[in-house]
Amino acid sequence: MPRTPWPMDFSRYESLAAQNPSTLTPDETRSVLHFLALEGLRNSSTRGVQVPQRVMDWARNAYSVEVFYAEHGRRPVENNRRPSTPMRDSEHALAAWIRYESLLATRRRRCSLQVAWLDSRPSPKVHSHSRRWIMHWNEYFAFMVISGYPPSAGTACPSEHHLAVWAAKQRLKYRNERLTSLQVSMLKHLPGWAWGPPVTLSAEYQIELKCVPLSTTHTKLGGLVTLSPVPPR
Repeated sequence: MPRTPWPMDFSRYESLAAQNPSTLTPDETRSVLHFLALEGLRNSSTRGVQVPQRVMDWARNAYSVEVFYAEHGRRPVENNRRPSTPMRDSEHALAAWIRYESLLATRRRRCSLQVAWLDSRPSPKVHSHSRRWIMHWNEYFAFMVISGYPPSAGTACPSEHHLAVWAAKQRLKYRNERLTSLQVSMLKHLPGWAWGPPVTLSAEYQIELKCVPLSTTHTKLGGLVTLSPVPPR
C-alpha cells in the first residue's frame, strides 16, 4: 500500500507483480519494475528489489515528489521569483523533473505506470483550507500510530477531542458527497478508518501501528508530519 497519501490506485500493478513474468507484455514488465522500485522506497527497504539503475533513479525522484506533496499538500512548482534557497532549489528541481517526465510521456517514451503516476499528480496550488485538511489528516494518523485507538470526542484532552470532531465531520461530508476523490482516498489510508462509527483495533493491529516508522517535520503532535500508512483493516 502507498506510504504517502499519493492519489493513485496501485492495485493493478500490485496484481501484475504477483503474476508469472513470462505472461506480461513488455509495457507491463516495465511497469512492474517501476512499481517494485517505488514500493520499495515507500516501505523504506529496497533490499531484494533488483531493477535497472534508471528505474531506481525514476522511483527516487517520484518518491521525493510524493514526500513533498505529503508535507506541503501540493506538488512542486518552478518559481523563479523567489530567492534561491536550498528548499526552493530542491522544489525547483523536482518541478523541472516532472515537466521533463511529462514531455517524455507525451512522446510515448514512458510505461503505463509512469503515465498513470503523472496523470494522478495533484494540483500545484493549495488553498489554506486544503493545507489545514492535510495537517488534520497527518495529526489523525500520528494519533493512531502513537495511541493505537481512534480519538474520542468524550475525552478530556482538547487535541484528541478536536481530532474526533474533525473525523466526524469528514464522515458527515462523505455521506453528503462533499469530499473530493483525493480526500476520500486519503481517508481510506488512515489506519482503522471507517465511514461509520470508529472501529476498535485488534491488539495485533495496534502492535503493527506502533511499529510503523515515523518521519516528522515537527516532533510535536500537531505539526505537519509525514507518516507511513499501513493497510486499513
